[in-house]
Amino acid sequence: MNHWGRNPPRGIRGLMIVLSLGFVLAANGLTASADVVLVIKPDSPGQSVARQAFDEAFSAMRVELEENDFQIQTLRVNTDLSAEGLRNWIYAVNPRVVVLMDNKALGIYSDYQKGEPVGARFPPALALMAVHVDSHMHTIQNATAIRYEVHGITSLVNLRALLDIPIRKVGVVYRPKLTTFYREQKEQCLGEKIELVGRVLSDDGNFSISSIRRNIEILLKEEKVDAIWVLNDSSLLSAELVRRAWRPMLRRAKKPVVVGVRRFVTEGLLGHFAVSPDHQELGLQAATLIFDIRDNQWRLPIQGAHAPIGVHKALNRRKMPRALRGKLVEDALLELDEIVQ
Repeated sequence: MNHWGRNPPRGIRGLMIVLSLGFVLAANGLTASADVVLVIKPDSPGQSVARQAFDEAFSAMRVELEENDFQIQTLRVNTDLSAEGLRNWIYAVNPRVVVLMDNKALGIYSDYQKGEPVGARFPPALALMAVHVDSHMHTIQNATAIRYEVHGITSLVNLRALLDIPIRKVGVVYRPKLTTFYREQKEQCLGEKIELVGRVLSDDGNFSISSIRRNIEILLKEEKVDAIWVLNDSSLLSAELVRRAWRPMLRRAKKPVVVGVRRFVTEGLLGHFAVSPDHQELGLQAATLIFDIRDNQWRLPIQGAHAPIGVHKALNRRKMPRALRGKLVEDALLELDEIVQ
């Protein structure tokens, strides 16, 4: 019996695909009565650092679930996977929960849902490691998520503890699409007496080197911010923009720079201090949410997005201006996960 009342595969080709998938699932030891979690993940997450991050999160989640009587089925997103192909997979696997590991998985799952009849029922879905997932949640029914962005208040309070200097005003450059995110972060930071000062770029999609440089300069010279927080936004962090806009402006400013991507700091690409999700903890958190769904009779206890509960803190001491290095609080350094000397 199909848990979610889905229609059978369309056409002879769809039926043949499902039959062939049945043989694959049987070979993998999956049974019709198993509580299956279908994990949809990128075929190739790109750089080796990204692959390692996905592997850490997936492995931690898989071990925890398998030790608690779940069976895992993995589907990789590639150029050949269509919404119809995904539909056939879901019909064959009949998952209790679907895990969507990154924005591509989120996108194709959204396309699959849109192609289903009005009133169709879907298993609970959990989005994981998708950038700015809140802005995509309205595109998926019956879904929850764990954010991939660490809240600004977490990053900046940790920065303040690390440096013996005032951190009262922090500058942020952001795209119009992230206005809601920025406003949420600004409100949260006020509780710690940290003022976020934002500069929003023009809404033409052309985020030029000169526009980013100009807005950073305004934050530094006119707003006189104490630090810069660089949002985890791939549209503003291409290799060219990092090299020609962010890095030269921030190097010249000699202000502390906080980022949300660990490798930017550890590889000396951008920023002095990174606060990013701990990927193993992310996987364990995902498993815990799936246990909660099972305990709630396969219904989502809470919809919407959750903050990551574990973070990884990295400092590049070598790249810090000498004046800032002299202001580091030695006791706070003991709390860091990684230091590049």
